[in-house]
Amino acid sequence: MGQNQEKTILINGETHKIPQDLTALQEILAKQGENSFQIGEKIYNIGEIGQAEFSNIIHQHYQESRSSQWLKIFLYFLVPLLSISLSVVLYRSWVQSQPLTLTVKLQNLTPNKDLPLEKAKISLVYGDKTEAQDAVNQEVTFKGLPASLSGQKVILRFESQGFVSLDTQVVLSKNVLMLAVKRDNSLGKVFGLVKDTNGKPLAGVKITIQDDLSTLSNEEGRFSLPIPFAKQRKEQTIRAFKAGYQLYTRLEPIIENEETLIVLDK
Repeated sequence: MGQNQEKTILINGETHKIPQDLTALQEILAKQGENSFQIGEKIYNIGEIGQAEFSNIIHQHYQESRSSQWLKIFLYFLVPLLSISLSVVLYRSWVQSQPLTLTVKLQNLTPNKDLPLEKAKISLVYGDKTEAQDAVNQEVTFKGLPASLSGQKVILRFESQGFVSLDTQVVLSKNVLMLAVKRDNSLGKVFGLVKDTNGKPLAGVKITIQDDLSTLSNEEGRFSLPIPFAKQRKEQTIRAFKAGYQLYTRLEPIIENEETLIVLDK
């Protein structure tokens, strides 16, 4: 701190900048008709201090001023910042302590307007507990799950007639989870035997479903016709034709592993 650096003090309520020199201060006080001055919160009598003590007072005051400035910075900036940080930590802690909610939405990978995903059961397994719900509008919501499950592995099970059952492990990291499901292809094939009215197997009979799916019976009268997911139905209209025989048309239920018997009349 240089000797000629000006300082600010109060004399009779007025602010004055003076050099760090007692003589200059004495001259100002004499002009003001005063014998005391104020630095900070303290008042001093000019007749009771010497140059060395005066310099020390000035130095000490500005050291305190710097400390006060840092304190103000701490109070105005750091304390609010610390308060915000603490609030964030407390909020996160509160959120993490709250019960969890998990919504499971079903995504049908084999959509078919004639075979909608209607009834489905979804189970959530964690620890030794199992919670099961029927899907409504292809989704379920599990509420009140323990907060400790956040980030942990749980088991999801899916069951629905005509669909592949699922038993899969997932990590609870989100509130909403998409579960992809697909049909089990139990309606994916029509197969059977073609005979005439005398019980003789007929070869070369054209078997048709939905006009664009067809196959021919073999030498033993047997046929097998795969049906893609988009064209699968619980019942199919089956047509069979062979020259010299009447056209066969019948609505047949499609039952897995059960063959269809077709008898052609002359």
